[in-house]
Amino acid sequence: MPSALTSKTLTIRGHFHGFLADSLFQLSDGSVWLQTEKLLWRFHSDNQSVVLIQDDTGSYLQLPDQDFRVAVVQVTDVLYSRIKDEFHGWDGETSYQLTNDQVWQQTDGAEHHQNAYMPHVVIYSIDNQCFMQVMGRTVPVRRAD
Repeated sequence: MPSALTSKTLTIRGHFHGFLADSLFQLSDGSVWLQTEKLLWRFHSDNQSVVLIQDDTGSYLQLPDQDFRVAVVQVTDVLYSRIKDEFHGWDGETSYQLTNDQVWQQTDGAEHHQNAYMPHVVIYSIDNQCFMQVMGRTVPVRRAD
């Protein structure tokens, strides 16, 4: 029996960098989707049109003029904020003060050095694990305050 297929055309809010590992996409209907497939395809545009496809095998995003699609999962627990003051990247178990006065701490030993002033932060939860994405990089975190 064929799988039930639904699809709808939406817009990715803001700048679209392409399909990169662990990318988050906020769509025009307010839903947020996390790329789960390790496809790397760079493309830059603003407010990119995208087709959200859902069937019995899962959920996928596809650009209207492309013949491939990327697997995604919906994220329902999302927090948007900014790092308070300077950001110097990931350095083991670093703590980050956000502009909403929350403090989040990195829970793994990953390191990546990158400097920015008050960058945007997206914190989301999947399978009872929280992740923080800053400037396209994602690390596991826990609430520290």
